[in-house]
Amino acid sequence: MAVAVVALPMGLLRMRHFQMWYGSQKLHPCRDRHRRVLVTPRCMTALSIWRKKEFLLRGAPLGTVARRKIVTTDASTSGWGAICEGVAVNGLWPLTQSRLHINVLELLTVWLALQRFLPMLRGQHVLIRTDNTSALAYINRQGGIRSRPLFQVVTRLLLWTERNGILSLRAVHIPGRINVGADLLSRGNPRAVDWRLHPQVVEEIWTCFGKADVDLFASRQNTQCPLWFSLGGDSPPLGVDALAHTWPVGRLYAFPPVALLPHVLARVREEHQSLTLVAPRWPNQPWFADLCRLTVGTPWEIPLRRDLLTQGHGTIWHPRPALWKLAAWQLKGGHDPFQCSVIVILNLLQELLDQGKAASTIKVYVAAISACHFGIGGASPGTHPLVTRFMAGVRRLKVSRPVLFPTWDLTVVLRALTEPPFEPLQSVDTKTLSLKTVALASAKRVTTAPLQSQMIELASFSPPPFAWVEEET
Repeated sequence: MAVAVVALPMGLLRMRHFQMWYGSQKLHPCRDRHRRVLVTPRCMTALSIWRKKEFLLRGAPLGTVARRKIVTTDASTSGWGAICEGVAVNGLWPLTQSRLHINVLELLTVWLALQRFLPMLRGQHVLIRTDNTSALAYINRQGGIRSRPLFQVVTRLLLWTERNGILSLRAVHIPGRINVGADLLSRGNPRAVDWRLHPQVVEEIWTCFGKADVDLFASRQNTQCPLWFSLGGDSPPLGVDALAHTWPVGRLYAFPPVALLPHVLARVREEHQSLTLVAPRWPNQPWFADLCRLTVGTPWEIPLRRDLLTQGHGTIWHPRPALWKLAAWQLKGGHDPFQCSVIVILNLLQELLDQGKAASTIKVYVAAISACHFGIGGASPGTHPLVTRFMAGVRRLKVSRPVLFPTWDLTVVLRALTEPPFEPLQSVDTKTLSLKTVALASAKRVTTAPLQSQMIELASFSPPPFAWVEEET
């Protein structure tokens, strides 16, 4: 029988009942070598499976297993958790099971995990990673004779795997300090504040907006920066609750819980902060309009991947990351253009005046602000007493004066008319003479003052030695 267990599926498990009966006889290997033993009904029941031909004809598969599906499990006195390929399952123990020994709970966790992951595990070789050595031993040795509760659970577990198409089941030990994901699940559901972006996605964000120095909402496991605030515990270097502290100078990064987004946006707006924010693109949320108003440039749509959001050192994957529709936004705080105070409006108008803008240009700015602003005290900003007084002062300072003189230099024009091709007149053709006449008439019509101030001798109209006809008399 001991030799046959190697060649028969679940052969060692089938021999455990006989081993338990044999152990109950308390036979000494030397003194009781020739002692007669009464075969009891319990012994016959334990050996009954070995009398069945169909059991003896079944053979164990040969060959080396090249690949196994890995399932990581952990149990606590309150619940259980398991992870397979980033997919997490967990649950709470009913009152009757919570009182069982922790070793029994660990085996029950393995069984519950296999049931949940059965569609992924059917037709596969499975490797269990557990931090409980008793559960590991009972799985690998197909039971044991020291603990009847453990043997009962592992018997049901192994027979269930055989019936449901799991090719083989092995277990390996994982240290408790590494088994973070399953341990977290065994103590409750993953916290929404602990999701961590994939490192490759974070590097893309740094490329787009610059590498940040401070993570405002983080924990020791999911922080993306050397300096960070936490939402509670973990001994953060900068303190607990970033909203209760003054934000340090430098590049800031935040991936806050959705419930805190309105508070973060208000802080950015009121304190004129610059911030790289990771947030969902949910247009129906009341805070989305504020997010768009504070955004500088175009937000970067974060590409979707299965392991986009993780916990437990990357072992727990968010089940539906597509629902988040995450994007990275570069925010720049300032005054809300739709609700800013009259002081802010007056400061803008004064800047325009200092830049040398005309009164009409500043008036256009006031009209544009009045068209978009929500109003101050129920009235348009353009009708506010301070704004109207400011515009009156602008009109007094920016008085528009008509242009009294032509913009071209008469001296240069008249001097050019005394030179070829306009002189001498005897050699001037009709077209050139017409142009000269038109130029002199236009200058005379615009103003006579510049002409009277010029002492230019025009040979064609005032022959020497007199420049004007009045001088001859």
